[in-house]
Amino acid sequence: MAIIFELDHTKEEVAIEIEALQQLSYHQEARYVHNRKLPPLIETYKDIIRAEETFLGIYKERKLVGLVAYTFEAGDFWITRLAVHPRWMRQGLGKELLSRVLFLNPTNKCWVTTGAKNEPAMRFYQKNGFQQIQEIKTEEGITLALLCYEQYNKDLS
Repeated sequence: MAIIFELDHTKEEVAIEIEALQQLSYHQEARYVHNRKLPPLIETYKDIIRAEETFLGIYKERKLVGLVAYTFEAGDFWITRLAVHPRWMRQGLGKELLSRVLFLNPTNKCWVTTGAKNEPAMRFYQKNGFQQIQEIKTEEGITLALLCYEQYNKDLS
């Protein structure tokens, strides 16, 4: 089990770490969706400093190797990014980050988008209880899948 830290993305050195991790991680997604204009690949550390999200991260060997960010928008809980260093993929870090953010979610639903053609991400979210609601086409020509996770309170009868 990894230790998950809240990241202060308003600090330049942390934002630079986030940018570097996103570049490595989201290049993988860019290959699946055949488009290099993904927002995490275009944004700079200065954009990350101004982001209105909460960031959580995992460090291994003193390097940021996994992160998740989330926000509330109009009463909805959104995962806005989830990135794992390619060297550390498929080792459970994404699942740990996702579990933590779902635990922190005070609402019954959680929303996320990912490239509809990003089969590993689609499998990951669906394996962890997300269901695809619809597809959305962006200005950049990327087809995104909108997925929703709904928590059911099993204590209620």
